[in-house]
Amino acid sequence: MNSRYFAPLFLACLLQLNGCNNEKTNQTTAAAAPPQGSADPLDHFARFFMPLAGCAGIMEVELGKIAAQRATEPRVRDYANQMVKQHTAINNEYRELMRRKGLVPPDTMMREQQLKVDSLQHMSAAEVDRRYTTMMVNDHAMAVKLFDMAYDSAQDAEYREWLGRMRQVVREHHAHALALRTGAQHH
Repeated sequence: MNSRYFAPLFLACLLQLNGCNNEKTNQTTAAAAPPQGSADPLDHFARFFMPLAGCAGIMEVELGKIAAQRATEPRVRDYANQMVKQHTAINNEYRELMRRKGLVPPDTMMREQQLKVDSLQHMSAAEVDRRYTTMMVNDHAMAVKLFDMAYDSAQDAEYREWLGRMRQVVREHHAHALALRTGAQHH
């Protein structure tokens, strides 16, 4: 892992996590104590990344719902529907994994993520196509880097296996978003 990239991304995760709270407990999700007797304890990056990824998953669903309803291009609407369906399933699986690892899953997005959702909601339909596609390219490009970092540092076997599967999904979502932006056909 290249430490040149690790430090800034880790700091960004730490700062962003401040806005990712659980409404029921109003506690930052990373503050949960590790499970007692865990054979493969979660590393520090996992404790920050898991809630961060959970908040991002919530945002993906909300952005997808807006784009599915408001986008003008059928390909963008199809992609948005795919994001809603896949991220809803992933979010459910992820919440269970977080609970098994002794973390409280987030039930809200970060403030910055909510601002993205709000801005997309208030754009014209024509703007939604372009902006949603750009958001998906950028968000998934960052997600690829973060999932790779999380996978490389993961110590917990179950968490690492899940990350391995999700890295491929994130790469696929990114490739599909790039194809939408360039107008290429996605396979």
